[in-house]
Amino acid sequence: MSILTKKKKAKTAEEFLMTVANERELSLVESILLYEGISFHKKHINTGHCTSQYIGFTNPGIELFVSGEDLHKARDAVYRNSNAPQESTKDLT
Repeated sequence: MSILTKKKKAKTAEEFLMTVANERELSLVESILLYEGISFHKKHINTGHCTSQYIGFTNPGIELFVSGEDLHKARDAVYRNSNAPQESTKDLT
């Protein structure tokens, strides 16, 4: 395997984007990513059978992953479309 191939593979590796709490949040983030043309992979977090038995239910969340190339674009798209207060990017020093 050449060095060029190794660099290319490293660039396209999946990176963690965010964790959503439930299917409703997942639906919102999915629609943003699909609109931006960003492919993603979701992974349901499993806490195990014992936790489910103890508290009755679990909802640890769903993790979303995107390619390393799309990570910054995905973060920007989700942030732009969220209701989070806009942070200043200026250096205040």
